[in-house]
Amino acid sequence: MAFIATYTNVKAYLDVIAASEGTSSSSVTKLDGYDVLVTGINGPATFDDFLTHPFENGRESIVVKVGPPQLRSTASGRYQIILPTYKRLAAELGCDRFTPLEQDALAMQLLKDCRAMQHLLDGEIAAATAAASIVWASLPGAPYGQPEHDMAWVLNEFAAAIGRYAIS
Repeated sequence: MAFIATYTNVKAYLDVIAASEGTSSSSVTKLDGYDVLVTGINGPATFDDFLTHPFENGRESIVVKVGPPQLRSTASGRYQIILPTYKRLAAELGCDRFTPLEQDALAMQLLKDCRAMQHLLDGEIAAATAAASIVWASLPGAPYGQPEHDMAWVLNEFAAAIGRYAIS
């Protein structure tokens, strides 16, 4: 579940993103996906230092596909934020760490940047997903050619997340 204090629809959608990206359900996570690195050809991996993005200090990107062309990634954390995006958003938001709370804040800024946030606040989950699919490749309609969930899955996950927040 998201750490950040925000509207229930937003927290629930953050959970949808984590489920869609496979981080919150990863077999190796110890922290609901906040500690997960992109799964590469060598299998799933985690990190335990939240002082900064795991790839900021020179760690080599992970090979996710053997070529040609070879595909590498720095996607990290619950929302699989890549290093260049982290650097841009960290400068904009004044973040200097990659803690769970800051990962939530970074993901929320991405939702604002792609114009999905207002749709979430208005309860328009399909419209929010259409907007957010430009950021997250696992959402339906993403232009990246990677495996995607369908809208029925998103709506089901969202309803389940709303239910969890109603109980807590």
